[in-house]
Amino acid sequence: MTFMRIIKPYQLLAILLGAALLLALLPQYGTRLASLQSLSSFLSQEENVDDGILESRSTEMLAALMVFADHPVIGVGPGMFKFYSEEYGNRINPGVLEGTREAHSLFPDVAANHGILGLVAFTGIFAATLFELLRMRQRVAHSKPEMVSMLNGFALAIVTYLATGLFLHLSYARFLWLMLALAGAAGMIARNVEEKHSDVIAIQSEGGAQ
Repeated sequence: MTFMRIIKPYQLLAILLGAALLLALLPQYGTRLASLQSLSSFLSQEENVDDGILESRSTEMLAALMVFADHPVIGVGPGMFKFYSEEYGNRINPGVLEGTREAHSLFPDVAANHGILGLVAFTGIFAATLFELLRMRQRVAHSKPEMVSMLNGFALAIVTYLATGLFLHLSYARFLWLMLALAGAAGMIARNVEEKHSDVIAIQSEGGAQ
């Protein structure tokens, strides 16, 4: 939001100070965040990780990356990673994963299930939609400023989904595709409005010249 100039730098600073105050008032949350430091020990296999959730989630993500490395082109098939999770998880940390488990991370999950072809197609959908939203945001900023907020909202919703997707695989997919469809429609509406506005200006300019 700061990069898009929706909030000012001093407002970002106020948010950071508020977050620091929140951690001071809720030390148990800070302790929970501090447990993430054990992830480096797990990845280097120097010692066992005390946090069971962190250990299992990390194992699932790494297992998905290993599956992708073994099946890089088309993956193992849509929704099939969970049947490989225990086998590959045992190579990383034996006994942590049992049964069918998901990757719990959006991009490793897509890569394991669909390979590089699916990953490129999947990320391309987000990239194309975001590019159009940001492009139209600049073009209508002066002619139709009321549309900027709509374009901003969809762009931020997509970025937020991608950010939270780092910690969870493809969830609530129907809402994701609905959001992307509405975002694409918003971009097309903004483009049509901007083109009509440009035509009106061109006609007025021609009339004035005559």
